[in-house]
Amino acid sequence: MVFEYQAPASVFALRPSGAAVGVDGVLVTVSGAAFPSARVLCRFAGVQGDPHVGNAVAHLSESAVVCAAPGALAPGVMSLDLSVNGGTDWTAPSVPFLLFHAPVCPQPSTLHPLPSTLHPKP
Repeated sequence: MVFEYQAPASVFALRPSGAAVGVDGVLVTVSGAAFPSARVLCRFAGVQGDPHVGNAVAHLSESAVVCAAPGALAPGVMSLDLSVNGGTDWTAPSVPFLLFHAPVCPQPSTLHPLPSTLHPKP
């Protein structure tokens, strides 16, 4: 029997660290350590029911992978964990991923020029 030691993975930061509610598939670059080139699993949990687990979208290096965040219908904080051994173990502590309502910019319905600019005085 052969055993292979895999250093425990660690997550240090997320970019971006959050996404707007209702936006599905936001690509999140996860920085950390001990991400092997083999399959890395991403787990988002905390806002709605069961956790969302999926394969990392891209393996950038031993210290960076890209995960796709699931869309959520409500604001709140999700946690992001990684597994490098098929989901047996997950990184700890979890890293927070914020879900927020996107800001709404008011749109002018009509533009009214100032009266003095309509007819310049002679």
